[in-house]
Parts: sequence; structure tokens; C-alpha cells
Amino acid sequence: MPTAAVAIKVLHPDVQASIDRDLRIMQFFARCVNLLPGMQWLSLPEEVQVFGSMMRQGLDLQNEADNLVTFEANFAPRKVSVSFPRPLKVWSGKDVLVEEHMNALPLEFFLRNGGGPFDEQIATVGLDAFLVSSCRRLVVPLFVLHFLQSTCFYWITLFTPTSTQVTS
Repeated sequence: MPTAAVAIKVLHPDVQASIDRDLRIMQFFARCVNLLPGMQWLSLPEEVQVFGSMMRQGLDLQNEADNLVTFEANFAPRKVSVSFPRPLKVWSGKDVLVEEHMNALPLEFFLRNGGGPFDEQIATVGLDAFLVSSCRRLVVPLFVLHFLQSTCFYWITLFTPTSTQVTS
């Protein structure tokens, strides 16, 4: 059951153009490096294409909503207190994500400041998630999710709705 407080993420209006520009720059330099003798084995132009595909996929906030549901399902059987905000898909779309507000400390806080008495528990949960889940299903989406959350979105003030009724 979602909480009454929500967070609303809105895709920055210029982010698509900005990412496309950055990918063109990366592709240019990847091709330049590829011209140097012995550098073709790095496959930099192909890697930029793969990275670009991931970035473009991450710009669809419906994918982020799906990832949040998947993360919660993947952690549920582990019987640890790891939770993810639940997306409210009925109010979300490609450019807007409405999700429940989580009143908790983000993992980044512990990574920066140390976990104190929670270090071992955090390490155990993190290692278990890494070993049990494939890197492709957990680590890469988390990296992309973190990158997009920290660079491309306007954050809108959290609010508590006055009613649970939906009006059209």
C-alpha cells in the first residue's frame, strides 16, 4: 500500500537534445581513437552505441517505474529491510514518474559516511544481491537510474494529497 506522500519526477525538457549532443561528441572521439594503430580492439564506437542505447532507454520514466517494481520483487524473498519507492503508474508516463515518497536514508549516505554498526549488514545484503542477481539485471540499471536521477530531472516538492479520489 503506497504512502500518502508522493514524489514527482519530471524529465528535463532539454535532456534528450543534451544527451544526443554528448553522444555525438563521444562517437566522434571514439572514431578518432579507433583510427590509431592497435586501438580497434577496444571497439569504442560500438561501446558508445551500446551506452547511447542504454541512456535513451533510461529517458523513458516508464522503464524506471518497471525497474522499481522489479527491484522490489527481486529483494522481497531475501527477508531484508530493503525497499524501493512504488511507482503510481496510473499517473506516470514517459516524461513523468509519480512514486511514493520513501522516508529513509539513501544508500549513498552510508557509502559517503560509512555505515557504522550497519556496515556488515549493508555489505551482506549488497553482496548477496550482486551474487544472486545478474549484473545486467541489477547493477547496470541501478547505475543508469542513479545517473539519470542525479543529472536530468527537475524535482518537485513532495505533497500529501487531501483526498484519495481521482477526478477526471
